Amino acid sequence: MLPIFKWRIIMNYGKEMNKTNVEFGDLPPQAFLLGLLSAFDNRYQAAADVYLKEITWKLQKKGISVSLFINPDIKQIKFAKETGADFIELHTGRYADAKNSNAVKKEFLSIKKSAYFAHSIGLNINAGHGLNYKNVLRIAKIPVIIVCNKLYILIYS
Repeated sequence: MLPIFKWRIIMNYGKEMNKTNVEFGDLPPQAFLLGLLSAFDNRYQAAADVYLKEITWKLQKKGISVSLFINPDIKQIKFAKETGADFIELHTGRYADAKNSNAVKKEFLSIKKSAYFAHSIGLNINAGHGLNYKNVLRIAKIPVIIVCNKLYILIYS
């Protein structure tokens, strides 16, 4: 028996809906699909892939651009392209949580390589998760990344 796949759909970067079937009415121009492609057991991956492609197509048919939140992984980027997604957001959590300079460098290079690959196959790239004023600059300097999300900065006056 196949599990019910739920994707967290964030419309206009804030309004959230948890739906198994996306209902269309008065929807905004952008949808951010949060659900790492590696989140499913291999037994169900094919069904999840079909489901994600279908939701992407339905949203785009209504004129809504789609962004997929994925790991900096070439296989996931290739699949994101197959879905027809307009954007990807590369998950920067491992980079943000890295404990030493070697780990930071390794994760940064993975993000950079993934960003350039995604750009080379025609995807728009955002990046985010765990970024802050100490670690964002390096990611923001990758020229093919359009937006760095999940950035929290405290400004003292």
